[in-house]
Amino acid sequence: MKKLIVLIAAVFSIANAFAQITGPGEDAGSQNVYTGSNYDYSVLLVQHDKGDGTMEDDAYLWEVFSDANCTTPAVAGYTIGAGTAITNEVDVTWDAIGTYYLRIKQTGAHSCYNLKTITVVVADPTDMNFAYTDTPASSEDCAGNLSGGVDLEINVTLSGASLVHETARPAQVFYAITTTNGTDVAGKYLNVNTTAATGAGNYTITIPKAELFLDGGNLNADGVFSITVSKLKDGAGTEITLPVAQTYTYTAQGLPVISPITIK
Repeated sequence: MKKLIVLIAAVFSIANAFAQITGPGEDAGSQNVYTGSNYDYSVLLVQHDKGDGTMEDDAYLWEVFSDANCTTPAVAGYTIGAGTAITNEVDVTWDAIGTYYLRIKQTGAHSCYNLKTITVVVADPTDMNFAYTDTPASSEDCAGNLSGGVDLEINVTLSGASLVHETARPAQVFYAITTTNGTDVAGKYLNVNTTAATGAGNYTITIPKAELFLDGGNLNADGVFSITVSKLKDGAGTEITLPVAQTYTYTAQGLPVISPITIK
């Protein structure tokens, strides 16, 4: 009887030694995003020795859960790109507002695996907003400085939980310029000179000086340039039309006309 008990205990100990963790595993942090945004999430591709000298890729499985303990799979609110859930890099589009838990299961040699989970909070894009920081939203300069001056930098404020995504993926504004004594600029996107890693803050937008030239070099008349921002786009490409377009007025003050010099 004692031998049987010892044998059962030994079997239990071996089984327990190979028992694997469940739930979320290691905390991979959190991310704030907007509905409609798309991201690639990845971990390093690792190989292990099968025991016969040949190498084999670890197995990967990405899953999305609706609870922090990762016990209830989320059935909606996201879309995983075809074929990516079982690779080391998954493609996910976040479709609906909510909090989700994206978990990676990586299985190595002898079916031993590990877990890691990132929390993704998906918000409504109307959370984003834009405003000119300067009050009043205007500035002026002598018209003569336009030809040899520098680009016009304007202070702006961005609000929102998720705006900047990596250095190469800054927030952008959609602006157009109308003028009384120059050439209008059709609407187009402009990068915001974002410095923070993510989120709201005070930044600048830079209007190229070439877009503030007066027509025909007419430096003797005032040139009023109205710079209107009507849309805002975060670093992931989620765009909103501002409830109220924001306009900044830049005035190039005309130079006085000097009469001919007379000599007596």
